[in-house]
Formats: sequence, C-alpha cells, structure tokens
Amino acid sequence: MADGSIRTGKLDGQGRAVINGVPAGPARISFGPMPGTFERVDKTPMPNHDPAPSQQKIEALFAKYFKADETSSARGIEKGGEK
Repeated sequence: MADGSIRTGKLDGQGRAVINGVPAGPARISFGPMPGTFERVDKTPMPNHDPAPSQQKIEALFAKYFKADETSSARGIEKGGEK
C-alpha cells in the first residue's frame, strides 16, 4: 500500500475479495495460486461431442430441448421477430 502496510486475506465463497480502509495512493494487489488441484469430477467420455456444431445442429438441439412458451404471445412478448 502507499503507506507501506501489507494486507492478507482470502477470497469469500463467491471468489471475491473486499479490502476496506485502503489509503489513497498506489497499491499492488496479487493473488496466489488456487489451493488444491482443480480436476474434472466426471470423466465419462462424451462420444457425441461436437466442438464446432453447425447452425442446423444447434437449431435441432434447441428445438429438442426447449419448447416455445405458448402463453408468451398472449402476453405480448415477441416470438420469432413477430407478435
């Protein structure tokens, strides 16, 4: 800190840090490495994974998993660019 003081702390549960009462002037902030190792828990292979799906494939997946809210047009919400 500008006054020569050093502060330490930890990130909260949401990964944020708040430092109160910081004196005016330049300050240097650094965060060390994340404790522990981060690895995937589920290592099940994904045989149908497509890293670059076509627009047609995206639209087919969207149609498969998302239904249009039929009541939305009754509420005046635009659907597909039209009311």
